[in-house]
Amino acid sequence: MSSAWWPQWFSPDLRLPFREQLAVHWRANLLMLRSPAAILGFCAWSLLPLVPLLAAAFAAGWISGEPRGLADASGWTLTLLAVLVYLLLQHLAFVRAIDRTYLPFVRRALVARGRPVCLACGQPLHAAGVRCPECGGSR
Repeated sequence: MSSAWWPQWFSPDLRLPFREQLAVHWRANLLMLRSPAAILGFCAWSLLPLVPLLAAAFAAGWISGEPRGLADASGWTLTLLAVLVYLLLQHLAFVRAIDRTYLPFVRRALVARGRPVCLACGQPLHAAGVRCPECGGSR
């Protein structure tokens, strides 16, 4: 049975024991760390939500040097709204960063461990070198 922290990035038909999940993630992390482009892409996607937060900070006067302060209601409202929007955007950006940069390494780690999956969509393949029935890709 799959644990809750293992996202379903591929077909639910592929059930991995917990120890194999750890091994796949360990290998995927090592593979990703060898790719400066993947690390840079992950950081870029993850830091993207800072743009609206900095815009809100500038609008509130925190950056321009004329802070409105948190004493009035508008300061608290703007601060709370900026933090909530940032947290939502940060979560969405992190999920997108995982999908765009980490997911290919998880699929390659699965293939390296003898679990043939389509590198494009993650569908389990019954044999190596077979075309994917879902997307037409191959291992």
